[in-house]
Amino acid sequence: MFHHPKSSDDVLNRSLHVDLVEAMSRVKDGFVIDEHFLGMTPLNDVRLDDHEYDCVAMSGIGSHPLGSWLPHNGDKQFMWIRDVLPKVFPSVRALIYGYDTELCNSNSFQRTWDLANTFIDHLRVVFKSSTARRSIILIAHSLGGIVVKQALVMLAYSEDPTETSLLKAISGVVFFGVPNRGMVISHLVALASGRPNNFLIEQIKENAPFVTRLENEFAFLSQQGELFSQKNFFWGYETQESAIPMRNPNDGEWTTNHPDVRRTKFVERDSATRGLWKDPQKRHFTFQIDKDHSSMVKYANAHDSNLTVVIEKLSELFEHPLPHRLDVLMSDETCIQSGGQLTSGFATKLSATTSPSKTWGFPSDRSNAFKLPSESLNKPEISSLYDRGAELAALVQILDGDATNSRLVASVYGAPGIGKTQLVAHYVKNHRDAYDNVFYIDGSNLDRIRSTLGREISRIRQSWSQFFSALRSGDTHSSKIERFCTFLNKEGNTKWLLVIDEMQDSPWVTPIFDQLKQGTVILVATSCRFTEKSSAVRVVNLSPTASDQLLIDLRPESIAEMNYHELLLRLDFHPMLIRIAAPKLMGFKTLSIFLNHWQGGGMKLPVQTLEGLNRILQTEFNGALPTSQIEILNLCLLFDYKAISYEFLEYLGISGLESFFNNTIQRLAWHGIVEAKPPGHQSVTCSFSELLYQFLRQSVVNWDAVMRRAASLLAEKVPRSHKDNYRERIELLAPHAVMFSKYIHATRESIKSSAEFLDNLERIASLLRLLDKGVDAIKLYNFIHQENEKLLKLTQLTPLRTAEVYNNMGLSFVNEGDMKLALSCFGKAKHILPWKGNRETLLQIIANEARALMEMEEYAGAESLLSTQLENNKFRDEVALMPLKHVLGLVHIQMGRSDLGIPLLEECRSVSESEHLGVGKRVIFTIMHDLATAWRDQKRWDDAITLYEKTKEYRESFHGPAHRYTIETTGALAVAYQGSGQVGKAAACFKKTLKWQREQLRLSHPDTLQTLQNYGIFLSATKDPAGAKKALWLAYRGWMDQDEKIKKTTWNRINSGASLALVLQDLGEYKAAEALYNEALAWYRESQTQKSPRMAYQYSKTLYLAGKLYEATERALVARGKYERATEVRIAGDGKASYWKDLAARAMHNLKSHATEGYGLKASMA
Repeated sequence: MFHHPKSSDDVLNRSLHVDLVEAMSRVKDGFVIDEHFLGMTPLNDVRLDDHEYDCVAMSGIGSHPLGSWLPHNGDKQFMWIRDVLPKVFPSVRALIYGYDTELCNSNSFQRTWDLANTFIDHLRVVFKSSTARRSIILIAHSLGGIVVKQALVMLAYSEDPTETSLLKAISGVVFFGVPNRGMVISHLVALASGRPNNFLIEQIKENAPFVTRLENEFAFLSQQGELFSQKNFFWGYETQESAIPMRNPNDGEWTTNHPDVRRTKFVERDSATRGLWKDPQKRHFTFQIDKDHSSMVKYANAHDSNLTVVIEKLSELFEHPLPHRLDVLMSDETCIQSGGQLTSGFATKLSATTSPSKTWGFPSDRSNAFKLPSESLNKPEISSLYDRGAELAALVQILDGDATNSRLVASVYGAPGIGKTQLVAHYVKNHRDAYDNVFYIDGSNLDRIRSTLGREISRIRQSWSQFFSALRSGDTHSSKIERFCTFLNKEGNTKWLLVIDEMQDSPWVTPIFDQLKQGTVILVATSCRFTEKSSAVRVVNLSPTASDQLLIDLRPESIAEMNYHELLLRLDFHPMLIRIAAPKLMGFKTLSIFLNHWQGGGMKLPVQTLEGLNRILQTEFNGALPTSQIEILNLCLLFDYKAISYEFLEYLGISGLESFFNNTIQRLAWHGIVEAKPPGHQSVTCSFSELLYQFLRQSVVNWDAVMRRAASLLAEKVPRSHKDNYRERIELLAPHAVMFSKYIHATRESIKSSAEFLDNLERIASLLRLLDKGVDAIKLYNFIHQENEKLLKLTQLTPLRTAEVYNNMGLSFVNEGDMKLALSCFGKAKHILPWKGNRETLLQIIANEARALMEMEEYAGAESLLSTQLENNKFRDEVALMPLKHVLGLVHIQMGRSDLGIPLLEECRSVSESEHLGVGKRVIFTIMHDLATAWRDQKRWDDAITLYEKTKEYRESFHGPAHRYTIETTGALAVAYQGSGQVGKAAACFKKTLKWQREQLRLSHPDTLQTLQNYGIFLSATKDPAGAKKALWLAYRGWMDQDEKIKKTTWNRINSGASLALVLQDLGEYKAAEALYNEALAWYRESQTQKSPRMAYQYSKTLYLAGKLYEATERALVARGKYERATEVRIAGDGKASYWKDLAARAMHNLKSHATEGYGLKASMA
């Protein structure tokens, strides 16, 4: 483009801003040749008297600021923004904005925020260069629209007066193909591959967090923002597919003109229109452009029908009617000259820029007779405001009225430290011009009321000394109030604003408020009860997005990689707590350590906040809470204080609950520091705020006494039998036991232990184990163990209780899959407890130890341990020996001796179900589950399914449908359903089991890995090799990680690897399958395969499958060797072993037949 230099006066008069990059420009023959058009470039001149609008166009990613608007195949001299807009709208100056979004060779790592910030800087220049305030219209394409949206959001939250005025000046935007909800970016990723600007592209992909967050903010401001709601936004969408660039195979250059180029829709209609096209009331703000993504802003000439639609939308923004059809207008050369006859009808100014107006409800031409020369010394300091657009808008709406004949009163209330004062301070800053004077009074206590009121009176006296001299003299508080209120009530003095902060229902503040007859008052309080006669704005905790931003702005670099959502959740998204926590994070290695420190009350609240909370207690409870109520509050802190129910506290036996919930909790709820349901006996549940938690935690004097009482109350209510509503009681105690254990872990360094205290903790730890909270249980058991070691011998737990601690701790490790630590715990339990008087307990511990050995595949060791104990205790009663026989039966089955194992399990079931023996239900259900599994392995499908279903029903009733034991049976039942051909039921059970295990356990947990392995085999059998491969790969990798911990290769890894190899073999991935087969065969050769019929059976199967792989890859001699070895495997005591041996023999015979035909020679050479 060429710009002929004009005189300096002409340039100054028109305030044309041309951003020329000297390094990329050339000057020749008096012309400036701008090749890049970076920054603002004006495309036309408008007479100063006629200039009403600036229209700025921003192109998309990887585009040229000028070329983006030129037609692809039409007249390259035609550019509609330059050639049509000024002719149709003579009062509009058109500009294009250029910015660096090159893709292929870019070294820029700009993000959308950077681009928007720079765009605002350029808009400021355009805006400030004009003495008369003109309106600004924006046109944006693709990424340019995202930048514009980000800029508008930034302007909406800006505290800069110039930027606030700039936002007011922007009347509307026409968006073209803007990916409000993301777009297809595969073509962009290819172009920017490996470049720093790849992150910019990731920000606009479909459903990317950035565009989602930006859209939510934009939608919120559009609905709630005072300035946004006055603007019109039009959204255009494409209806043709776009070509995806590809590298030309001939020259390697990117092109869209090649026969092999594919096409797709880059931005969906829903994304481009923000879904407005479906809303009958807002469909008018959307429009179709029947072109592809790039061409939707390129028009061949003035007669393009798409351009007609665009001009119609722009006419609404320019507030110009269209007197002629666009094609007629453009064809009449006599009608488009600057200053021609058509311009006369378009010189309508925006009423907001020229007509007399009211600023937030106050006339701009009011008298300033009462305006004081100085500002209030009580004015609070202003800090950044986050996420308060809705509250500010509500406050403006309340105060947008006439205060001449009556008071305008608004109250702002919320919890201490929530940001009430800052909200009001920002309101005053934004609307200071609406008032002659602004006064501030601190109503928190009498001293502050007197001092702040005195400063305001002194400020008035400087200009109105004679007025004050006529009033009653004296220095009493009431005389000061009279002087102050008389001045504010003076006739004609209505344009003032009084802010009463920390408003309390006290005799020192209310006289001021009651005597005022006019003007505007803002009351700031923690409760709306003190201001119930006024319109109120409630200030609540920040949104997660705003909390993120606040922490990002405050946080040190050391926590940049932390997942701080957990922290913000713990802090209730409370802005003051975030400001306290953020600077402290630097001193902690991990977030969990910091959270433990926080939970222990290690972070001190500001003095002002402590004073505010104390004032609440003094105001609501006549000076102080009753001691009994304080004790209940303190106890609640050690439980799940986010969900304290009447039923729970009543179950613990705590008295005074009626007064606690109906009086104490309700009064605290008025101030936003507790959330409570309406009063009503057992349905009442309350949630303490983190602010109240920290306040109470830092106020407790004898914390040890509170902790001991809480442990005693909780332990006493842990069910000791499986009767009397066991499940209901467990569920009632569950969340509180978990929170109590976390508190013990967080404050373990400062706890003073005793045997009684540790005994209570052991009961709570046992409850956690039953709740499948293995990690929490282990931490608590470990604490008990360490504290018990510290105690003197006479004050320690008894040997029996100590052994129970170690035994239960071992069971927790078994549940978590750590068998080595489990064996260590069982060993300690046996060592501590003497046989005399403790035989039954020791036999149970030995049975648990044997089970851990079995899980480690130490079958011989487990069998020896159990057989010895059964021989030594053969005269004991059936119940005492049942745990040993139960585990021994499982060991026999694992070793391939089902004929010995199943009878033992059936015997245990018969004994356990004898009502007179009193065996616990959990034990009965476990035996039933294990027996059903044994029948399943014997392919007794009907028997197994019947028993599984019965066990599942019992466990659901006893433990609950989402308990680990219930899920365990559900997963086992899935395998039985699969074996019996009930595919639908099997799939449903597998999915339910996996969902629970992945959410409640972890992906690497042994239970999850076993289910993944079974599910993979199921998917393979149901012809879903891709799904089977994924599931089996996850299982194999998980078992591999487990093996690395114990420095041993286990059967589980080998078995899952062989199953995975078979799936890979079916998919033709022979190399990977071969490696897994070789690993399995090597393990079988090294293990004592012949001693275990089960292992020998799997060995012959793996040899046969490996032979099939080698045969499929034409390595016949290797395959023949595998088949021969398969036929030689000896499997004692198992009739089904001949299945794979027979298949191997048949395959070997077939190979020999093929060899006669020359196949063997070919395969050998291969």
